[in-house]
Amino acid sequence: MKTKAKGTRREHDVIKMWEAVGAKCIRSAGSFGPFDIIVHFEGFEILIQVKSNRKPPPEEIEEMKMWPSAQNRLKGYCVWKDQDKERGEEGGPEFYWEPSW
Repeated sequence: MKTKAKGTRREHDVIKMWEAVGAKCIRSAGSFGPFDIIVHFEGFEILIQVKSNRKPPPEEIEEMKMWPSAQNRLKGYCVWKDQDKERGEEGGPEFYWEPSW
């Protein structure tokens, strides 16, 4: 699968997870900004960068950190790992939130 198509699919997977718990989501397709998805959930704004199988490079994490903070805003990234059948590893999302980066 092409990299761009895989990334788009993973973004949609993350959106489905949040919508399943009642959140409203906006995907910033093609924006090349620091975050791929904006989630509104229970009075919070959640900004998420989505990656497949790897963490964002340090320069992207720094760009996310520079985005203004607010009392009701959470910033982070999601690494969606592929399933590895040979190793018996399950795939799926791992979320990392500021300030633990």
